[in-house]
Amino acid sequence: KGEGADLNRFALLGAEVVRKHPDFPYVICEMETYRGCYWSRCSFCIERFQHKWMRPPECVLAEFERLYSLGVRHFRLGKQSDFLTYMSDLSNPNPKPEPERMRNFHIAIWRLCPGIKTLHLDNINPRTIVMYPEESREVLKTIVEFQTAGNVAAFGMESVDEKVVKANNLAVYPDEVLFATSMMNTLGRARGTNGMPVLLPGLNFVFGLKGETKKTFELNYEFLLSLLRQDLLIRRINIRQVKILPHTPIAEFGYRNVKRHKRHFKLFKRKVRENIDREMLKRIIPFGTVLRDLRCESQAGKITFARQLGSYPILVGVVGQYKRNEFVDAKVIDYGMRSITAIEYPLPINAAKMYQIEAIPGIGARNAARIIKSRPYSSIEELNSATGLHLSDKLRDFISVSS
Repeated sequence: KGEGADLNRFALLGAEVVRKHPDFPYVICEMETYRGCYWSRCSFCIERFQHKWMRPPECVLAEFERLYSLGVRHFRLGKQSDFLTYMSDLSNPNPKPEPERMRNFHIAIWRLCPGIKTLHLDNINPRTIVMYPEESREVLKTIVEFQTAGNVAAFGMESVDEKVVKANNLAVYPDEVLFATSMMNTLGRARGTNGMPVLLPGLNFVFGLKGETKKTFELNYEFLLSLLRQDLLIRRINIRQVKILPHTPIAEFGYRNVKRHKRHFKLFKRKVRENIDREMLKRIIPFGTVLRDLRCESQAGKITFARQLGSYPILVGVVGQYKRNEFVDAKVIDYGMRSITAIEYPLPINAAKMYQIEAIPGIGARNAARIIKSRPYSSIEELNSATGLHLSDKLRDFISVSS
C-alpha cells in the first residue's frame, strides 16, 4: 500500500524529467497500472515475490494528464501481467475483466489527452480470454476502439509441449492460446490509419524448462506453422532461454536443459526467423502497404532506418538519406526476416535520387537513368512521352510529379 502511494506521488513530482530525455518528445512513457501476477505459479517466474497491488485509475489518469501537459504524446499502459484484469479483484485467483470500467478508463484518457498519437499496452494473459470469453471480448473491443494501430498484446505462452506446461505450472495450453489468438485476430487485424493492423498478439517462448525434450522444439515449430496455415497473424515471436533465479521452483533444477538443448534452441530460433517471421511480415504488412509516420533514426549508406513510435515497432529500411527525427511515409517493397524495405511515398520523381527511382519494382537502372535525364515532369503522361517509356502502371502507385 505504501509502495503504491509513493509511486503515485513521485510519478507526478518527477514527471518533468521526461523533458531531459535526449529523444524528447519522441519518447514512449510507460504508464504502470498494477504489479504482481494472480497466476504466480510458473516455475521460473519472480512475480510470486511481488506484493500484488493496483494503482487506482484516477492516479494513472493524473499521470497521463501531467505528462501530456509536458508535451508527451506517446504512451504505453504497461508493467502489469495482464491488462485485461486491470481494475479487477486480484485477490480472486481468476479475476474477471471489468468491461465497463475499462471503457470508462479509456474514455477518460482521451478526454484529458485528446492529441495522443500512440496508446499501446503490454501483456495480456490468454488464460483470461479462455476463462471469460465474453468479458474479454468486450475489453478487447474497447482496446481496438480507443488504442492506436500497431498495438501488440504479448501472450506468455512459453511452451506448446503439454508435458512442459504441466511440469512448470504454466498458465495456458496450446489450444487455449489458439482460441485467444483467433479472437484477437477477429477483432484486431483490420488495418489502421498508420498502415499497421490495429491489435495483434505476440508470443513468448521460453526454453530450458523442466520436462523439455527435443520433441518440445518440434511441437513449438509445428504450432507456429499451424498459425500460418490458419492465416492467424502473430506480430512478434519472442524466443529466449530461461533465466534461473534464486528461490524460484526451477532453481533446484537449474540450467541442465539450457546446456543440454543449446543446439536445438539455436536451430529452432533460426528456423523461426527464416521460415515464420518473414512470412508473417508479408501477411501483416503486404507488398505495397503504406506505413505512415516513420521516424528516421540512423543511416547506413543509401538506407535510412526508421520506425513508427510504438511498443514493438517494425524496423523499416527506407531507400534514401533522411535526417534523424525526420518523419516519412513509405511504401513496402521487400522483406527481411524481421524488417522490411520501403520507398518514400509518394516519391517526388523530379527530386528523387537515381537509386531511389531504380528501387521502384519493375523500373531498374536503365529506366531510372532515362527518367532522370528528361526531368522535370508535370504528369506521368509527360514522363512517358519524354522518355519513350510506358511505365504508367509501375510508377503511378509510387510517385508524385509535383515540383
